Amino acid sequence: MITTTTVTAAEVFKKAKIPNSIHQYLPIDVPFIVEKFFKHWKPNLSIFTESEIWPNLLLTAKKHSPVLLINGRLSDQSFSKWKNIKSLMTSLLKVYDLVLPGTSIDLKRFSFFYQDNIHYLGNLKNAAPPMSYNSSLLKKLKENIGNRKVVVYASTHRGEEEIIINVHEQLKQHYKDLLTVIVPRHIDRTAEILRMTARHKLNVSLYTDNNHIINSKDEVYIGNVVGELGTFYRLAEIAFVGGSLVEGGGHNILEPGKLGLAVLVGPHTFNFTEIVQSFLKEGAVIIVSNQKELYERIKSLFNDNGYLKKVQKNALKVSKSQDEVMNLYIETINKFLIS
Repeated sequence: MITTTTVTAAEVFKKAKIPNSIHQYLPIDVPFIVEKFFKHWKPNLSIFTESEIWPNLLLTAKKHSPVLLINGRLSDQSFSKWKNIKSLMTSLLKVYDLVLPGTSIDLKRFSFFYQDNIHYLGNLKNAAPPMSYNSSLLKKLKENIGNRKVVVYASTHRGEEEIIINVHEQLKQHYKDLLTVIVPRHIDRTAEILRMTARHKLNVSLYTDNNHIINSKDEVYIGNVVGELGTFYRLAEIAFVGGSLVEGGGHNILEPGKLGLAVLVGPHTFNFTEIVQSFLKEGAVIIVSNQKELYERIKSLFNDNGYLKKVQKNALKVSKSQDEVMNLYIETINKFLIS
């Protein structure tokens, strides 16, 4: 059984079609509701992921089964908050049978509160396979696009699309066939993005259930759909990962990296500090601070194929470097299942 807290995540689960699995929404963190949830499902093992620490849920889960925290995260903000109530955080961490931090930074932060049950295996995100894709949609879009130059802007946030559209305007002075693909983090912002493109008088194509066509005159394509980012990434050689030009903390650059794209991000990547640093060390990611730098870097990639291929090769190499992490996690979790 897999739980989520949002409708969007539930839709992703549904599309994934994971064998022998069911979905439930996570119960509200109220004692009698949580107790009812666990008495009904009777889990053999409860696994929490990343940064969610719900006290009632955790304590009740512990009464019914061993409890693990995998790919655990403590952001800058959370770490600062918990330091002020260190004893409470220490007592909560003691409840877990095992804590597996997501990064070496998280290891240090968790160890500040408690050390006995904390072990670092690596970042589970690094072991994820390349993103899935819709083969029929990809084929149709590639036929529409042909040999046009394409840049994908993924998981964009408010404040970034205006910059992206301005960069598109600058780039199309040099590349008349340029196609900009915008995949917003929250698809309910589509109308807002459409108003921006209208102000710039751009030809726009929009993903709908009945129409996936990109016409030759379309300059911007908006992928306002959940679960198709892997398809859109495969349309391009260059990707910008959003939530990073604004203070959103960024999103996962491993996803485009595993597909061999040249990856760009803004300076605000505190949600993925270690991953970004590992990419940066190997010349596998390009960090830009503003609109001017985003434009100049994309132009450089388009104009220098050797530079483009080098960044792509480095991204692919770094992304695949921790594929064995998955086996370590599976072996560790199996110990609890058979104990």
